Parts: sequence; structure tokens; C-alpha cells
Amino acid sequence: MSTLRLPRAYYLKRAVESYEAAGDPRAAAELLARYGTHGASIDAARRFEALGDLPAAGEAYLVAGELRRALACFTRAWLPERMLACLEQLGDLAAQGALLLELGRTVEAVPLLERAMAAAQEATVQVALRLQLAQAMGAEGGEGHYRAGVAELDRLPERVESAAAWEALGAWGRAMGRQDRTQEGYAQALRLLAGGADWTRWREVAKRYRGAAAAMGNRRLVQLLDAELAAQVTQGGDEEEGGRDPVEELLDSAQWEEALAALEPRVRQGEEGATALLATLVEGPALRPVAGAQGRERAASVREGAGTEGGGTDGVGEEIGGVGHRSAWGRGRWPPLGLRR
Repeated sequence: MSTLRLPRAYYLKRAVESYEAAGDPRAAAELLARYGTHGASIDAARRFEALGDLPAAGEAYLVAGELRRALACFTRAWLPERMLACLEQLGDLAAQGALLLELGRTVEAVPLLERAMAAAQEATVQVALRLQLAQAMGAEGGEGHYRAGVAELDRLPERVESAAAWEALGAWGRAMGRQDRTQEGYAQALRLLAGGADWTRWREVAKRYRGAAAAMGNRRLVQLLDAELAAQVTQGGDEEEGGRDPVEELLDSAQWEEALAALEPRVRQGEEGATALLATLVEGPALRPVAGAQGRERAASVREGAGTEGGGTDGVGEEIGGVGHRSAWGRGRWPPLGLRR
């Protein structure tokens, strides 16, 4: 058997190019993931993201030592055990405890939250941890933490950093069946996040608030929050969850066929962001030097076949009172039934 005379990276590159030429981007990503170097793992992770395979992307980022990126992928895919593994490696006791609490694993959450609170220096973090401990320990066992946390809430600054403490009050209220605390906590958290233009966190908290409203049987509040969420996506804010679309990186690196393969199923499902990216691919210079007329026709047919499925959100706010997320939360007004303490 002859000895390889060229670097292994050369053969990897040729193999990846062969899979791409054969129209099999997944095989190319899997090959890069198996190669195992930092650069190949990062490349594999990005390709898996473009294909919508967040679990595989997260695992590839882990191999590359990119814990934060891996955590983001596992969070978007909602894989709690893999999220916990990342948080453990990051040494984030507070986030570990909060996730265990959200999963209902209170016995495991308590020691982690206690250790996090003992190390916490900032008042906003301490209050959030106290209220989380109160929730984990229950109405009787956590009474002391609850009273201490509530006593400090009004002393916190009116800034986005305080939103986590108010969110913890909302979560405590939901767990204890206290609708007043549920609404007060979540509504104030949304107001602070909107004031700081942190729309990614705003969406996360709004979805939790919606779940609490549904559990309370408050259909009016559910409708309002649905409209607020729809308006936030329509009007913009920061980028959608997960940041920059992975397909954009494929476009930047002139990987036209991979980008088209990743976009095609998303466009057919009526995803607006994917449709916009496809328009860039079709109307720009991207396909001309590589795919030629045949590639352009394929991309155009995908775009035309998508039609107008998926609908829009126009008029939703008006139907339930015309409350937009910027006008409502930005002015400091709580949603309906937000109660004062």
C-alpha cells in the first residue's frame, strides 16, 4: 500500500468537494465532523446549522471547544441534557440551577442555586437567585427567601439588568398559583427588556408569560401576548433568535449549491427570511458563475412554488385592541390585569 504523500487536509478538501459536486451537503458536513480538527469541526457545525440540524451542529461546536455556540444550538433545539452538559463545563452554577428548576428537578436545583447565591456580588443576581430558591423550596421552605427577595425588588435599578429578578418573581407566582405576582413579575420584566431594546430576551420572557397566562386560563392575555409577539417579529428589533442566518455564511463563502439546498425546504414552508435570502441568491450574481441558467431556473422555481403560504400578521393587534410591542412595553405600560403590589 502506497504512503500518502500529500497532507491529510488535501484529501479532506477533495472529498468534501466531491460530496458537494454530487449534491450531498450532509455527507460533506459529516465527513468534516469526523475529521475532528478545530477548523473542520467549526466548518461542519456551520454546515449542519445551514441544514437545520441543530443537535449535530451543537456536537460539532463541542468538539471544537466552542461551548457558547454549542449551548446556543442545544437551546434552540431544546435538548436540556446537552444544555446542562455545556453549562457544567462553563461553570455557570446559576444557569444550571435555573434550567433544572425549569425542568422541575428542584432537589438538584437547590444546592446549585445556593452555591451561586453565595458567590453572587450584584444585587440583581442575588434577588433573582433568592426568588428561584424560594420557588425550588416551595411555599413553606422558601418563605424566607421569598420575603427577602421581594423586599429588594423595588430597590433594584430600572434597567435591563433587573429584568431577570422580575422574571423570577413571575415564575415564582406561576409555581405558587399567585396570579398577581405572575402578572406583575413578567410584565415588569418585559417593560425593562423593551426599554433596553433586548428583543431576544423579550421574546423568551413573553413566551413564558404566555404559557403562564394559558395556565391561568386568561385567554385575553394570551391573545394580547400572541399579538405582541407577532408585532415584534413584523416590526423588527434585533435579529431573530440564533442571530445571523447560517445560510448567509454559505452565501458569503460562495457555496451557492449548499445555500440553495438549505433554503429550498424552508422556502416551500413559507418562511419569510428564507424567501428573502433566496431572492438575493436568484437576483444577485451568485449563481451565474457556478450554476448558470439551470441553477437560476431551479432557484426561481422554488421561489415561485412557495407562493404566499404562511400568511401574515397584519391586523392582529387591531383586532384585540391595537397594542404594539413598542408602544405598550416601551412606554412602561403593563399588559391588562397587571396588578400593583
